[in-house]
Amino acid sequence: MAQIILPAPSRRSLSIRNQRLGDIGYPDVTLVSPQVAAFSADVNAAERFGVVVSSIDIDSQSLGRDRYFPSNNSVGFDFVIQPANFPLTSSLYSVESSGRKYLYVANGGITVQDPEMDEEPVVVTGLSTSFEALTVDVNSERALVVFGGLL
Repeated sequence: MAQIILPAPSRRSLSIRNQRLGDIGYPDVTLVSPQVAAFSADVNAAERFGVVVSSIDIDSQSLGRDRYFPSNNSVGFDFVIQPANFPLTSSLYSVESSGRKYLYVANGGITVQDPEMDEEPVVVTGLSTSFEALTVDVNSERALVVFGGLL
């Protein structure tokens, strides 16, 4: 089950069962806006791991599946730690001056995409080919994206 605590003024929580979107699990969620969430997901498809971007309907307490961004060179379940889940995380970089948003995703390979647009994810290159990204965080104020992983 995913639970989203919505920001003021609503201050309500929204609980969503995994089955609503038909996916297996959500080890991570990033709030893109009060109405949009990016769920790291095992979607049990050919491109099994990726990010499901969903609109949040607060009144009906439901989610709508808006788009799916597959992971690049996924590590799958290679580094699973019980009782947690598989390493698939995302973090949002917001550019205040333009209003643009960039969702960085770590799951072995690294991708970046606009979570509100139907475009293909861009694969981040230039890192060691043996580096497997397992986590990501963003500091928008300092224009900094940090990845953690294994060499």
